[in-house]
Amino acid sequence: QDFDLLMLSILLRDTTIPKIFVGDPKQAIYQWRGAIDAFNWLPEHTNVVEFYTSFRVGEPACSMIREQFDDCWMISGTAHDTTLVYDDSEPPVKYTYLFRTWKGLLQTARKTKNIWINDFDKQSCFMRNLSDKLNKFDLSEDERSQFSDDLPSFLLKLKQGELDEMLDDIESNIVHKDISTCEMYTIHAYKGLEDDVIKVHDDLAQEDANLRYVALTRGRVKINVCN
Repeated sequence: QDFDLLMLSILLRDTTIPKIFVGDPKQAIYQWRGAIDAFNWLPEHTNVVEFYTSFRVGEPACSMIREQFDDCWMISGTAHDTTLVYDDSEPPVKYTYLFRTWKGLLQTARKTKNIWINDFDKQSCFMRNLSDKLNKFDLSEDERSQFSDDLPSFLLKLKQGELDEMLDDIESNIVHKDISTCEMYTIHAYKGLEDDVIKVHDDLAQEDANLRYVALTRGRVKINVCN
């Protein structure tokens, strides 16, 4: 689900060995940077084998998630239970917090203690540089298409010095990953990973079906969706 047409054409056109393509079309969340659902582009003679068992999400959450999506046939193959709840409460144990946007992540991180943020040093440097650029030049359509969220628009709304102040406040809340009570990721960065307890921020729009599917299927024991 993360191929682009060039990668796929090279494999199909320039190689002769048998090929096995493995993926989940509902996890195709990188269309904004040119990715395609390769299963829609495979030759007609392709033999398709479908698997529906999830070894991460147990019941009753598995059935609750399945009912939210069209053409979703996921069934649980685990021995453990998984609960899915809709509220804004903070889990009593260490958890992973997922966000659609960096805006939502930053605003939450600013008021949350004992956190660890995936790739924060790299991202904070990038955001500072991007903010400086936005204050001098407008981004082209191609440049804006490289973002999975509304980060440029968010940075443009910040007054001079507000970004540095926000990042400084967040840094004061960050601790080492091993002793943090909350690990923060964007959903794009967390794809393929899992945790016992997952919390999903309310910046996830209903129309982002694949992104919502990825977020909801990261938890093993409890999935807490803010509303």
